[in-house]
Amino acid sequence: MQNEIEETLPEAVQQPVTEIVTNESSEADSAMDETLELDASSVADTDSVVDEEATAAYAGSPLEDSGIDDNPEDIIEPDPPLPDYEFSQASEALRPVFEAQGWKAPMQVQRKAIPYMLAGQDMIVQSRTGSGKTGAFMIPLVEVIEPTHLAPQALVLIPTRELALQVGREAEILGAARGIKVVVLYGGVGYEKQLKQLKEGAQLVVGTPGRVIDLMQRGDFPVSSIRGLVLDEADEMLGMGF
Repeated sequence: MQNEIEETLPEAVQQPVTEIVTNESSEADSAMDETLELDASSVADTDSVVDEEATAAYAGSPLEDSGIDDNPEDIIEPDPPLPDYEFSQASEALRPVFEAQGWKAPMQVQRKAIPYMLAGQDMIVQSRTGSGKTGAFMIPLVEVIEPTHLAPQALVLIPTRELALQVGREAEILGAARGIKVVVLYGGVGYEKQLKQLKEGAQLVVGTPGRVIDLMQRGDFPVSSIRGLVLDEADEMLGMGF
């Protein structure tokens, strides 16, 4: 199944990647680390500038700012590193959303990862649960998507239906600020609603591997227009056989 996605999606994901590792976590964290892969070359493939924030979050969720920062000595990043990202770089469309949600400052993984995304580099980011990784990839995707183009432009693959729905809700909050439509693709339910949303022009797709592959094989989900790819909890998906 993994090969089917690799053969169909653009070749950008095969480019060299930048790796960043942090240890930041919230009080509610489990000790388990998650791995995300971001095809940040999407930045170079769009006309939009990836102005990012990243303390994005639903209250009490892994995106909420815990106020706990990493020891700088524990952070692994390229040498020399790019300057940290600050919220002052966010687009005017998203700043009111950040303020309304009470997101005051980027979390460590967001400060460190976003500059490389803005530079158009593919990335592998490893950081603990609750450290803000979802905001680190969702904000740039929302920023680079072109709202006037109705074809799918970004795909976020997530191992479980529950997490896909959670990330999808966050994507809808952020995407609404720029007129971006979001569809969540997952199994265990009928196809009709999801197919309707795709046909109406969803630019940001969040989905589980099983349903995404199913729709690709049926010809209902064309991925030739995808320019940004995120593998959320990639280790979990590999463990499941995808």
